[in-house]
Formats: sequence, C-alpha cells, structure tokens
Amino acid sequence: MTAMQGPAARPLSELIEGFWVTQLIGTAVALGLPEQLAGGARVYEEIARSCESDPGCVLRVLRALQTIGVCRSSDGSSFELTERGSVLRRDVPGSISGRAAFISGIMWNLYGQLRSVVRTGRPLPAGREGFDNLADDPGLAGMHRAIIESSIRIIEDAACVHDFARYSRVLDVGGGYGGALATLLRKYPGMSGSVLDLRYLAGDSSAYLRESGVADRAEFIPGDFFESVPGGYDCYLLKYIIHDWGDQEALQILRRCASAAGPNSHILLLERVMPDRLDESPEHQAIMEIDLAMMTTGGRERTEAEYRSLLAAAGLRMTEVTATASPCSVIGAVRTA
Repeated sequence: MTAMQGPAARPLSELIEGFWVTQLIGTAVALGLPEQLAGGARVYEEIARSCESDPGCVLRVLRALQTIGVCRSSDGSSFELTERGSVLRRDVPGSISGRAAFISGIMWNLYGQLRSVVRTGRPLPAGREGFDNLADDPGLAGMHRAIIESSIRIIEDAACVHDFARYSRVLDVGGGYGGALATLLRKYPGMSGSVLDLRYLAGDSSAYLRESGVADRAEFIPGDFFESVPGGYDCYLLKYIIHDWGDQEALQILRRCASAAGPNSHILLLERVMPDRLDESPEHQAIMEIDLAMMTTGGRERTEAEYRSLLAAAGLRMTEVTATASPCSVIGAVRTA
C-alpha cells in the first residue's frame, strides 16, 4: 500500500468494519444489559447471573461496550452505564432500544441477502405473505419498538410543519401498535382515531394504546389495507407504508384510501423523498441505506415526481411536500373527484 492509498483507505475501512458495533449493541440490548446497569455500577458476574449468560463472555461484551462509550469501568470488573448508553434502555424517553434490536436483527438479515437480490433482480419472498409471516418472527417485538420510537419523533416533527389540529378523526393506516396515532392523540386532546393493521397485532396494539393513556379515544381495527380501508375519517395517515411496496401494490393501497376518503378528507404520507441528485452527505447515505433494504423486499424510496405520479394514478392530487426535521417529509393529497 502506498502512502497515497493509506489515508484514502482508512475511512472506508472503518465503514467496512462497522458490522461488529451493530451486533455488539444488538447483543447488549437482547441481554438487557442497559437495564441491568441502570441502577449504578455492578460487577460483571452479578450481571451475568441476572441475564443468565456466561460470566466470561459478558465481561468481554462489557469491555467492548466500554470502548464505544456505552458503559465505563474504574476497576475492570464493575461497570456502569454512561449517558450515551442510557438511550439503549427500553424504559426511558427517546429510547433507541427497539431500533438497535431491529437493525441488528431483521435489517441485518435483509442486507445479508443484498448480493443475491442485485444479481437476480428478484426480491426476497416477502410482500403480503412476508408481513403475515412476521407474526412468528422473533424480531417482531424489536421491529415494532423501533417503529414506535421513530413514530414519536417523526410525528412530533411533522406537527411542527403541518396543522394536525384541523383533524378530528385520524386513521393510522398500517400503523402497527399505533405509535403515530398515540402521539397525535396525546398532543391533541380533541382528536380520536383508529389503527388499521393485521389481526395478529390486535392484542399488542390495544395494550400499547392503553399504556399510552389514549384507549378512550382510540381503537384497533383488524383488516388488510389491500382489501378495504374504512371510511369516516378526515385524515388517513400512512407513515412509512408506501415505501414498503412496488408501484402496483402502492397504487392499490392508495386507491383503497382514496375510495374511503370523503371529499374533505386528507391523505398524508410520511415518507423519505429521494433527492433528484445525490451527494456524500449523511442524509443522502441514510436514504440509500433504507432504499437498498427496501430493494431486498420489493419496496423502494421515491422522488417527489414519482410520488406525484403515483398519487395521480390513484385519483389523488398532491397538495404539499413539506420537509421536516426528521428524515421524512409530509406528502399531502386529496381526492381529485
């Protein structure tokens, strides 16, 4: 390696070797180490007993976590959580525990298939059957914790640029546990709404809505948005739904929403908008990270022009594309007739 190659290769090598941190943090979350350390310093043997794991291996994991600033130790055998590590606890505001579980589990497996998808041009067996199969996926809880975590941030940011106070009844289409809806209902006491998603989520969603203190104004509706979407709402909210699907499926979902919407209803997509031109910024890297993951399952991120065309084909007219502080934009639409 020449002197010219050394400096150029070093930052790329750091990206290549980032896999170990993803799995290290995912393992820590799976073992509950952030919760184990929440009360202060503890010796590693005690932590290992609490999480029913091998003491020597737990020590090595804790040492590794120490090198990335998640915990610290003054004597090499007892460890305490740092401020950085505290956001990995499930029970704190702003937690990213679910995201860590989701990225190190389901997303990790999707990226493991990227090479095959690119070579063949065929996505993994997913689609509607794939979402049904998630009912038995051990990563389901982590995925929905990640969705709730992102929903809270995204809706709060969206509310800074879009007037949600105008809506009295909101349908969270494909909303999972209902993180987006619960966030809106806490913010707007006069609002009520429903979550529409597959039947196997009914129990967990209802429990989450109760825990969020909004069950008196919210309900879970079991259903399939490819088959039908209930009417009677003045806002149909689809957060990170359309990007899960190819154009044919996305068009079917939007047409169901358009059919259900009244003449004064608004359909709101909360989605990343693919830039017309890409650069090396972290923001553009982030959208391509998701786009490649979506490619493995048959979905995609879209440009503003592509969203406008898709909405028009569904009988909808785009009314706004408003960026937020989060990675997503508010894409508004109304019926054309």
